[in-house]
Amino acid sequence: MKLRRAAAGARRGSGALLRLILGVCGLAAALLGPGPALGATGRTLTVGAGRSFATIVDALAAAADGDTLEVYGGVYPALVVDKRVALRGSDAPVIDGGGRGTVVLLSAPGIVFTGFVVRGSGPEPDRDHSGITITAPDVIVEANRLEDVLFGVYVSEADNALVRGNDITSKAEFDEARKGDGIRVWYSNGVQLVGNTVHDARDIVLWYSKDLVLSDNRVMRGRYGVHFMYCDGAQVERNDFEANSTGLYVMYSHNVILRYNTIRGQWGPSGYGVGFKESDNVTLSDNVIVDNRGGLFFDGTPFTLDGYAHITDNIVAYNDVGVTLLPAVKNLEITGNAFWENTQQMSLAGSGTPGLNHWRGNAWSDYTGYDLDGDGVGDTPYRAEHTFEGIADNEPLLRAFFFSPAAQAIEFAGQALPVLKPQPRLVDEAPVLDPGPLPAYAAPREHGVDGLVGAVVSLAGLALGIVGLTHLTRESSEHPMSAAGTRTATLTVLTVSGVSKTYGRTRALESIGFDVRPGEAIALWGANGAGKSTLIKSILGVIAFEGRIDVCGHDVRTDGKRARARIGYVPQDVALYDETITDTLTYLARLKSAPIPRVATAIADVGLGEHAHKRISTLSGGLRQRVALAAALLGQPTVLLLDEPTANLDAEAQREYLTQVSRLARDRNTAVIFSSHRLEEVQALADRVLLLEQGRLVASLRPKDLLRRLMPNLDLMLWVPEARRVDALACFMSHGFPAHLNGRGSVVVTVPADDKERPFMALAARGIPVLDVEIVQARVHATAPSAGGVA
Repeated sequence: MKLRRAAAGARRGSGALLRLILGVCGLAAALLGPGPALGATGRTLTVGAGRSFATIVDALAAAADGDTLEVYGGVYPALVVDKRVALRGSDAPVIDGGGRGTVVLLSAPGIVFTGFVVRGSGPEPDRDHSGITITAPDVIVEANRLEDVLFGVYVSEADNALVRGNDITSKAEFDEARKGDGIRVWYSNGVQLVGNTVHDARDIVLWYSKDLVLSDNRVMRGRYGVHFMYCDGAQVERNDFEANSTGLYVMYSHNVILRYNTIRGQWGPSGYGVGFKESDNVTLSDNVIVDNRGGLFFDGTPFTLDGYAHITDNIVAYNDVGVTLLPAVKNLEITGNAFWENTQQMSLAGSGTPGLNHWRGNAWSDYTGYDLDGDGVGDTPYRAEHTFEGIADNEPLLRAFFFSPAAQAIEFAGQALPVLKPQPRLVDEAPVLDPGPLPAYAAPREHGVDGLVGAVVSLAGLALGIVGLTHLTRESSEHPMSAAGTRTATLTVLTVSGVSKTYGRTRALESIGFDVRPGEAIALWGANGAGKSTLIKSILGVIAFEGRIDVCGHDVRTDGKRARARIGYVPQDVALYDETITDTLTYLARLKSAPIPRVATAIADVGLGEHAHKRISTLSGGLRQRVALAAALLGQPTVLLLDEPTANLDAEAQREYLTQVSRLARDRNTAVIFSSHRLEEVQALADRVLLLEQGRLVASLRPKDLLRRLMPNLDLMLWVPEARRVDALACFMSHGFPAHLNGRGSVVVTVPADDKERPFMALAARGIPVLDVEIVQARVHATAPSAGGVA
């Protein structure tokens, strides 16, 4: 298993290199694609200012099959290519559709189209307005940049097309569902998609097409990374899928091979890394599937009694759920995989007993057995039979109580009373104890520029939120370990001393130590896998660890009941029964043995008074999160633990929620510890930031110092009245801000990330209103440490 993973790493490295080569040498590489090399015997016609032809249309009219058109820099209108010619761009010539229809139609066999910028398609999805549409076989589309197009490349009934080394995005003004597909393949066999970068589009859709090859592509920030339907014989290798709603979803397709891919950060409503529905003869091997809402999902796969699904040598790690199966799924072969630090290793979706599947030789980070003979294989089976997980599979709303004392009590009861012990959802008779070190390419991403940009995208409402967020900031101007007001006392409510945690040979936490004072707000910041979740579990006392954690003087291991009584915990995903707010909190108060009058107090404290009689199902995400906060307050905690509290909230709900938490912490002198991947959240709420990297505490910073460390400057695009644009530019320049006018009717200004209010204040002083604002780019120091990634 370890050797195959190492091989996968080498292949993945070569995939990144291939994308680089394609970007640099795309023009020459086009000659190596399928079909004859054009231009070897035909003429070369030049197009551009001072060339043989002024327009591409004129050159096409004069061209014959086999000719090459060398097109030089400039802007050209939409075109239809209906001859077997090669069009090669030099100096990035632009084909602009002017916002109407499809920009480039390639309708003759054997066309080569390479080296262009294609932009400005029409906006109508029912007419398939695209950047490039291919309707003939053996066409090569290579090393182009497609932007401001609805659909990117549309391959329609065009066998053996090669789409290679292109950069493809959709129309920026549309939301995800309204965008078109980056690549769509429709009734086209033998198509190859190689080395493309597809980002900020909707899906890659591959339907009713056989023998497709997808290799060395990068697909980011879409809905479905790739969606297969009725695509037999597909091969998917060495691709990166990142930050989509779902990575790959394979439906009604047979003889599909997926290997050496990296799938990370799929956090949409389903958020599966890889999903299969009613597919047969599937091979999923040597993939890295990390940091997704769900790693793998199986529905009716394998589909027939004679079919197979071989799931081998994959790394499935740091997902909320490692594998989700429908009860009818059977005959899966799941061998040699590493299931590492998933919140729940396996979930059974729906009622019923799990089908007969074959689990063997996998490594499980939560395996508690032993290996007396030292052969590397556990002497006792691994069993997924957690009592609370089994209950939560049937009642998903109970997932709100994961890591809670109630869940721990149910687990204890299940172990102590055999009658309560659930049927195992899976049994691995030969679990592997040592999966080997996690390869560098498999570790959760230490986010760099892309991650930082993602962290600040939610600041798009910056102009509306400056006042709302600025007044919440509670940084001390003194040493980062200091705080103002009552927090200057030496009393600590939480002490973490020398805390370490090991899973197998992987050190999840390494000698973590810090103190928290009453009323202090601490942010946990770091990449996925840095140790934030493990640290929160340790503070809650729901996992074993080395070292010591005291909550108000109570050791969480030896005096856990009293320690947890001082903690209020709010998970990221709130699941509550569909009763009224008052009834829900009353029920929870009884579970906590809290006085019932506290319900009305908690409702008032979080600003839910006018909603108290509303049912949970009628509430927005922000109001539901406030209900969860009210539930945590029922026990009058000294310490609040918040796990990414605003991850699923819009900008307005974020501001309201942060206002509530900030006020409660101040009024009650309650310490707040929260994990976050939002810089604006850290700025608004935290007094101190604990920077975690690979299980180590590498720094304790003030929020503004974190901001300076990660993202010194921002580029803001501001829309002002057209008649005041020049005045706005002069205003910025007079205040020392680099600025320029933008062709989109705006002004772009570069500002320090921790001083972003000043440009707005300067404009206000001159009476220049800001109509809208957008963050264009986060300018990051090249030396910014990897520890500053997004959690």
